[in-house]
Amino acid sequence: MGSDDPDSLRGPAPDFVIFEEAAFHKREAWYEVIRPNLMPRKAPALFIGTPKGFNWLYDLEQEAKRLIEQGDKTWAVFHYSVFDNPHIDKAEIAEARRGCDTEEVWRQEYLAEYESNVGRVFAAFNDLKHVKKIEWPSGTFEAWRSVDWGMRDNTGSLWAFVRNRILHVYREYAANNLSAPAQAQVIKNQTTAREQVKMTAISHDAAKEDPAMKGLTVMWHFRQAGITPIRPSSRDKKHSRAMIQQLLSENRIVLDQSCIKLRKELMAYEWKDTAMEKPDDGGNDDLVDALHYLVELLQFDLFMGKSPVAEKSMPEILAAIAAEKLEQMKGQKFTVPSQFKTESGLDIENSSAGYF
Repeated sequence: MGSDDPDSLRGPAPDFVIFEEAAFHKREAWYEVIRPNLMPRKAPALFIGTPKGFNWLYDLEQEAKRLIEQGDKTWAVFHYSVFDNPHIDKAEIAEARRGCDTEEVWRQEYLAEYESNVGRVFAAFNDLKHVKKIEWPSGTFEAWRSVDWGMRDNTGSLWAFVRNRILHVYREYAANNLSAPAQAQVIKNQTTAREQVKMTAISHDAAKEDPAMKGLTVMWHFRQAGITPIRPSSRDKKHSRAMIQQLLSENRIVLDQSCIKLRKELMAYEWKDTAMEKPDDGGNDDLVDALHYLVELLQFDLFMGKSPVAEKSMPEILAAIAAEKLEQMKGQKFTVPSQFKTESGLDIENSSAGYF
């Protein structure tokens, strides 16, 4: 039976179920239709297939392995590669190896290892190199936070510190359907007294006025909750993506073992038509975005030594930016839109748009 329409499988209570090429079935076919139908007869299920990226079959296998480690006897996991098949000639295997377009295809299709079927954006990310138990520095220490704001999607937040130009991401948080003040309070409460947060980066859209919040911004609510100092991040992630890729290749990013969601998102983050990023699970990339903001915030510390603005307040940073822009504008001619002109020239303080 096919599972393109999972609802067509509803009804019968089977004695046994086999998912052939399991990775190509829809997730809901198992979780929403077949799994409930196995309960009346306590029927077993067998999943056979070649991996297809880090999709639901990967999640199922990881959960099974976790349960087995805890002593659960109801699951078993088996892995075989082309070399385990006694009926395939070794010369044929060698010929197939030579004919493979990429190393990723070889590992996925012949060794049954999990690889992105399109192409991972952060292909250098590796559990053995980048995931371990992180020990906090003794006493109080400088920490940094990042927040990817979301209402319907998850709000993702990361905590990190830098040691020897290595970024240590030691905590993650992701939840949705909470208001901005509630999310801010949760993030604040997860931060201990030992963590001296120097700055929190937040997604650029959090600085936009929201009519639903009476013209206030998400960032304003975060400041009211005590998440300060805080600054919006850039909209364009091209440069921060390149920095993440460099840090991974140089083994200068470490995730704590508790950062399970971020690890999964990094594994699933894919190229689409090699021109844009697209996560495998339909948009669940909130913690990856938070990592972009974190690396952008810490680029001086990670690549150029101590940031020259790290210890400055937001007004000082804005004043420095304004001074730099004014210096660049010296000797330049420009016009001011007529709607902003007054009898005495440009009225900065009374401008409703607040331009300067």
